[in-house]
Amino acid sequence: MSPISLNPDVALLLLTIGALAVCAEFLRPGTIIPGVLGCISLLFGFAALPQIRWQGALLSIVALALLALEAKYPSRHLLTAAGTVTLPLGALIMEPRIHLITAVLTTVPLAIVVSFLYNAAVRAHRNKSL
Repeated sequence: MSPISLNPDVALLLLTIGALAVCAEFLRPGTIIPGVLGCISLLFGFAALPQIRWQGALLSIVALALLALEAKYPSRHLLTAAGTVTLPLGALIMEPRIHLITAVLTTVPLAIVVSFLYNAAVRAHRNKSL
């Protein structure tokens, strides 16, 4: 049993907030606070889940990688759609007690925001004048 016994839906919310904060840190390096708060949120989120199925965690990581690849290699939003569908599925596989509605309502907005941020960062980098 985990020392922190939380509802798995709250744990998923902590994981989502942590992933978004770490993504913000990668996009704006040097702003230390989002990275630190994101790592702490991820640690508490993983600690709140008593048993993690690592297949679901890896599937969630693959989903975030698909979203990042869409920014680098535009595929008419096919990679974004695949990442958006894969992220809640990874959450459901990672912890079966998570409710489907909670998984969709937390991970789909995360996928859309991360995809938008990555695309904006890549466009800004391309339009940067030397």
